[in-house]
Amino acid sequence: MTSWQTYARRGLAVFFVAFATFVYLSIRERPTLAPPADLPRLDEDAVSETIGAEALRMSGLERTYQMSGHRTTFTDGSARYDEPVVTVEKADGRTYVLTATEIFVGPDQVEYEATGTVRLRSDDGFELMTSRARFTETEDVVRMPDEVTFVQGRMQGSGVGATYDHTHDVLQVLSEAVVTMTDERGATTLDGTAGVATLDRMRDRLMLDGDVRVTREGQRTRANQAVAQLSSEEDVVTGLELRGDAHVEGGAGGIESMAARDIDLDYTDDGTSIEHALLAVGASIALAGSNGSEGLRLAGEKLDLALAPDGSILSATGEAVELGLPAGEDAPVRRIRADELVASGQEGRGLTAAVFRRDVAYLEGSGPVPDREASARQLTLGLHDTEVERAGFEGAARFESGGLTAEAQTLEYDPRVNRLRLDGPDGLGDPRVTDEQKRVQARAIEVAIDTQDLTASGDVRTLLRATSSGDAEADGRLPGLLEAGDPVSVNAARLVYTGNTGRAVYSGQAALWQDTTTIRADDIVVDRRRGDLVATGSAYALMTLDEDVWEGEADEIRYDEAARVVTYSRAPAEPTSTGDVPGDPLAGARGPVAHLRGGGRDLRARRIDVVLADTGTGVARLEAYTDLAIVVDERWGHGVRLTYDAADGRYDLSGTPAAPAVFCDGSRESDGGTLTFYESTDRIAVDGQTRRSSNRPCTPAP
Repeated sequence: MTSWQTYARRGLAVFFVAFATFVYLSIRERPTLAPPADLPRLDEDAVSETIGAEALRMSGLERTYQMSGHRTTFTDGSARYDEPVVTVEKADGRTYVLTATEIFVGPDQVEYEATGTVRLRSDDGFELMTSRARFTETEDVVRMPDEVTFVQGRMQGSGVGATYDHTHDVLQVLSEAVVTMTDERGATTLDGTAGVATLDRMRDRLMLDGDVRVTREGQRTRANQAVAQLSSEEDVVTGLELRGDAHVEGGAGGIESMAARDIDLDYTDDGTSIEHALLAVGASIALAGSNGSEGLRLAGEKLDLALAPDGSILSATGEAVELGLPAGEDAPVRRIRADELVASGQEGRGLTAAVFRRDVAYLEGSGPVPDREASARQLTLGLHDTEVERAGFEGAARFESGGLTAEAQTLEYDPRVNRLRLDGPDGLGDPRVTDEQKRVQARAIEVAIDTQDLTASGDVRTLLRATSSGDAEADGRLPGLLEAGDPVSVNAARLVYTGNTGRAVYSGQAALWQDTTTIRADDIVVDRRRGDLVATGSAYALMTLDEDVWEGEADEIRYDEAARVVTYSRAPAEPTSTGDVPGDPLAGARGPVAHLRGGGRDLRARRIDVVLADTGTGVARLEAYTDLAIVVDERWGHGVRLTYDAADGRYDLSGTPAAPAVFCDGSRESDGGTLTFYESTDRIAVDGQTRRSSNRPCTPAP
């Protein structure tokens, strides 16, 4: 027998022994086993209970959430988890943990409701607490109908009803929202309330809606809606957008209040102060003045402000603006309106310069009618606190104060000294100043508003008008040798006018005219209070006296209103008493002798006085002194003094013993100490004795 056959026989024997044993064990009587003991149930309605149950939800190969706890399953397929822990792992790496007293799972295993002490925590420190929360597997939103509180770093909040979208990390408190923030010392830095609050943690934004009230660092804010931009740790407000009836009041720094339909505020990185403010539609801002006084007010349809940490304005732009400056110790209330504003300032000082453009209106005074007002296309202000140091108007500038009107292309106003400077022609010509008494036009003009002192230079043209206020000291008179009802024109290279005396000094080729009256000289002085006039330096006058044209030349032509005398003389001229016979009242004077032609006379002398009648321009008397010569029709004479009395047409011609008076009646010549002759007759008297002319032939006329 071979070896393999031996091994086969041994294998079959083992198989049959094993098979016989199996059959025996199967058919023999089994022993009775005791039943297992019953486990106590936690819920009588449950069909199953699992201690330490875990539910796992997968999305593809990734786990979306895991829920553990004591699970009780009911007949309708619903379940309850006691002391559950839900862990949600987001695709972006964030992890959320939800704990509660209980979680109920709906029959469809889709709807969940957590009750008891419900707490949701994120791995970055965000925590949400409530007493009831609902969520489903079809959406990533937790709904909380009861009171909720939340904490994020140093920010805390509460309200009634909320939703939390953990996919987008957005919490919305649905009513009675309250949000507070604290600093590292625990002091409250922000306290806000609203109807609804939405915390968007992915964009670091807190949105408040419905009667928003925010208090931060003593600053009170209210609006219909607000959006707060938060720091990355969500514990500091770095920006605030207010929408609808927005107001900001109080707080540290120079800002008292802000208001507009919409306000955007940018804060410093630490959130302690505003560094930028944008106000739109019905905007206004009020700043505190120094030492507790009222500060400036700025309003407009749009205002854009950059602020220093102390609240001082560093820059400002605006549209359709009005700047209000309060009254100071010596300054009135001021308001400036314009279509556009660009302003700048300094920390600790506030606005120092402002440029207003397009349709500029400047007003001074608190009454319904401003004391002063101005307009221009552009205004540049220099400011110190709330005081205007300088106001520069450009482009069709116009300034009005009382009865004074100033117009020019460029107008500089210094309110500290109440003075105007006008330069540059506008569309209506050179700069000009107009008041009740005068109109001055020149290339450059300076005028003191209070005193009416004025200087003008460069092609000066003026128009003088007579005024009468009943106050003789304040009346603006015209010289009586002119027509009282007609204005007088005076031109020169330069004008200096003194308001309190009414004295106008025209220099440099001065010329005055009215109807048929013309006066020219190097300088002309018109005294508006006295009614006097002086023309000096190559003076010339053409005027109507006694209804006749009189033409005069002298170094000086002077009119004295009180004496009603026109004097033609060599300068300087000093009035002499009528009737005095001077030796030489003009000894040492310079210039040519005076020359007067009119009324049939041609008179030359060192000085000629024309005495006018009490009213009008009729001639009452003539006086001539020194080196005089006269031609009357065809008669002539010469001497040292001549007096003519218009009442009886009498001439008295005087000489000296060394140089007796000489008179020629046309054919014969007479001489003597005093010669008297008449305008309408050929009578002549020598030293008081009347006689006919001598038989001596006349020498040539002087």
